[in-house]
Amino acid sequence: VLGLCGVVLLCKIVPFTDYVLQGTRLTLNVLPFTAIFITFALVLLCNALVWRFKTRLGLTRQDLALVFCMTMVANHIPGHGFIAFFAAETGGPYQFATAENRWEQWLHPFIRAELVPREPLEPDSPEPRPVQWLYTGLPANAAIPWGAWLKPYGAWAAMMLLLYGLMFAACGLLRRQWAEHEKLPFPLAQIPAEMLGGLEPVPGAGMGTGTGIGTGTDSFMRDPRAWAGMGLTFALSCWNAMEN
Repeated sequence: VLGLCGVVLLCKIVPFTDYVLQGTRLTLNVLPFTAIFITFALVLLCNALVWRFKTRLGLTRQDLALVFCMTMVANHIPGHGFIAFFAAETGGPYQFATAENRWEQWLHPFIRAELVPREPLEPDSPEPRPVQWLYTGLPANAAIPWGAWLKPYGAWAAMMLLLYGLMFAACGLLRRQWAEHEKLPFPLAQIPAEMLGGLEPVPGAGMGTGTGIGTGTDSFMRDPRAWAGMGLTFALSCWNAMEN
């Protein structure tokens, strides 16, 4: 449930920041800031209070990992990482077709009708023009023609689900070789993996048996050096944002 809530939240926030505010591109990075932030917030707001009162309602490491993976996979879809290119490439062959490039003759016959929204054939037709309005904006008092986009996006969504399944299957096949035999470090996964430990003390802390960064004296979220590094990075980012 928390993972689905995070996905819905991203679908609301990412388009607003990318297309309305035109600020920091939350989707154009390899390790998504949004997934890290949601996991960080859950560790602090949820698990910290639960651990404080010693109840059994806290999120386990597996729960936090699932939330992180769900938000990480969904992060790029609603923003510049995917949908901006996808929408442009879906309608572009029709919006930018001219007599000079002859796309109508050379390109359009090879595009399956169910994969793209269609424009009315008559120039004066009162029917919605989804492709043209995508580039020029909605006319006054006109509604977004969702129906014209549902069928093409549904067809593409089925293909994307198969593609995701293929990638997950490939990861499953390669995991043992990479992780157990070749001992690859997976540096991008180390930060979220350390955060999943939460604020609970590490057994044997102070004897070098913890999972923290550096000497391993405590968990990542209880390590003062981790907080100092995050605070400095956050301060510099805020300074740059105010300057811009």
